[in-house]
Amino acid sequence: MITPFLKKIAYNCFYHFSSNFKYYHEKTYWIKSFSILIENASFVIQGHVNTLLELLLRYLEDRVNYEGLEIIFFEMFKILTESLPDSVIPYVEKVSSYLIEAMKDKLNTKKRILALKTFVSIIKNCGYVVIPYFQLTNLQ
Repeated sequence: MITPFLKKIAYNCFYHFSSNFKYYHEKTYWIKSFSILIENASFVIQGHVNTLLELLLRYLEDRVNYEGLEIIFFEMFKILTESLPDSVIPYVEKVSSYLIEAMKDKLNTKKRILALKTFVSIIKNCGYVVIPYFQLTNLQ
């Protein structure tokens, strides 16, 4: 009975997440709503994880319009790795470069800590342990 309701929420989240946001509070509201949906009802978006991750990477690449939202995106990726680790594995290498860059950010402690927690979540849930040290020499 609740599944159609959750699917409608997922549709609204996808719709708003894929459109351009006008205001900062609007961005954070829909991103946090999406994170809550992923965390509590991952079965609803399981078939759409690739689309969600492509959108997430697009936002991470767009530094002009989405500056300051990296923390929320990292949190969403962390939740995805904990909920649907097999679906996230193809995107780990792309996201890792953003995480490493955030871990080096000495001005934003919160971003640095969340990037580290997200990277630990990737290691723990996806088994992405040895490869980063060879591919991402910035970790050493």
